[in-house]
Amino acid sequence: MHFSTAHKYIRSNGLDVFGSDPEKAFVDIRAKVIYDGNEGDILDQYITFCRVFDEQVKLHGRTKTAIEETIRICRSQDVLSEYLARKEAAEIMSEVFEVEDSMKLWERDLRAEGEAEGNTKGQNKLAALMTKLFSLGRVSDAERAASDAAYRQQLYQEFQIA
Repeated sequence: MHFSTAHKYIRSNGLDVFGSDPEKAFVDIRAKVIYDGNEGDILDQYITFCRVFDEQVKLHGRTKTAIEETIRICRSQDVLSEYLARKEAAEIMSEVFEVEDSMKLWERDLRAEGEAEGNTKGQNKLAALMTKLFSLGRVSDAERAASDAAYRQQLYQEFQIA
């Protein structure tokens, strides 16, 4: 339901939107403030954690040492310490590295496959053009097409080679 429609419905029916009586409330809103502008709230701590982590990765690479140093520094500064005190914090961070590394390998493999496929298609397209030109005795056009990409495109269109 669109907000304006809901608002009209609520007003025309005299509903208590935020509900002084929870049983009759139209909307039940509950919120947890994670950022109140004060230093040290959870969002501020997370930002600090990310900065420390980035610095450690620059110093140590994507290694266990970078993870251990990040945890050590943040705990000593009481940054996300209740979360980082858990044993699984380092394991989770290591798994994130592994997932990111796997994604990079997968992307690299996909890119290589795409390039190989594109190269094959390009070679086949050029071979079709050259075959056509030579069959028509247009040797000078073939020579020019070999070094002039714009002319080659013009010939692809002329012969409807896709």
